[in-house]
Amino acid sequence: MLRLYTSSPATLHLAGLGITGQLAQRVQVLPLSALPTPQPARAASLRLEKAALQQIERTIRWTLSQYAEHRRLPDAAHEDALRSDLDVTLWQLQKVEVGLQALAVSASPA
Repeated sequence: MLRLYTSSPATLHLAGLGITGQLAQRVQVLPLSALPTPQPARAASLRLEKAALQQIERTIRWTLSQYAEHRRLPDAAHEDALRSDLDVTLWQLQKVEVGLQALAVSASPA
């Protein structure tokens, strides 16, 4: 079962019906108040993941700067792969940030 949490159940209910038609599983629309309580271990793992991704980002950017400053022999394939890796890393970082923000919002008193 797919659970959708929303602050506007009436609006998302229509979207849920559209999603239900496209998926082979049931969709349950719930209010934000039904979100499970945050887990400290989840926040800790997200912070660790964020730190690791930031280190990967720094390494990729440093390596790309070495190519830009001609301190490495030209290798277009490697540079392209690094740029692609950087895009993926930044996307993953964004997902982790959203997760941390969601935990912070759900943990704050109403």
